[in-house]
Amino acid sequence: MAKRTPEYGERVVKARSMLAYVDDTYREKYGTPVYGDSTRFNQLRGLISSQTVEVDSMLFLMLEGVEPARLVNKKNEKKKLTSGMLVQEVRAMLNEPKGSVSVTGQRLDVIDKAVDKRNEAAHGDLSVYVFIDGPIAPPDAPASYERQQQREIAYMNTSAPDALRGAPGLDEDMLLADLELQQKALEAAVRIWIDLKLPYPW
Repeated sequence: MAKRTPEYGERVVKARSMLAYVDDTYREKYGTPVYGDSTRFNQLRGLISSQTVEVDSMLFLMLEGVEPARLVNKKNEKKKLTSGMLVQEVRAMLNEPKGSVSVTGQRLDVIDKAVDKRNEAAHGDLSVYVFIDGPIAPPDAPASYERQQQREIAYMNTSAPDALRGAPGLDEDMLLADLELQQKALEAAVRIWIDLKLPYPW
């Protein structure tokens, strides 16, 4: 069976690009925007978000094993808890407010930090802008003539004008550090779960 190929390719399409693809008036007025390759950055964003799901599952198991009532509302319906809300519920259950210096409190701080970084990665607006440096070479220029160089720099929540003004870019190591933080958060959650001496869930 042939592998399915999405119509716009196996990539994340920027909203402005889609607008230019489907709206002739926009394209004629503004042209089609050019973005660099964001595939690797978006792969890492996906890993960060997926790793967070594992952290959430451990927090859920703690609540389910110690105080399952925290998982339902007054109508006895299951609550829809975000990652941040799950951490808050666990903090309340264990009486470990933010700023607690206990080992458990410090572990919850790691999880809190990971939630914030996950939200940045998952909901941030990632753009890879293409910069052209150098003069335009005439068609008959010799091989030794200095030609334009193309650079691609990734940014999160940064407009093109801000990027041109020298706003700090985003590199792969930053997202890898965020992924490592999610893994450390899972380790922290597992250690809290072990300390609670709950039965193994699997």
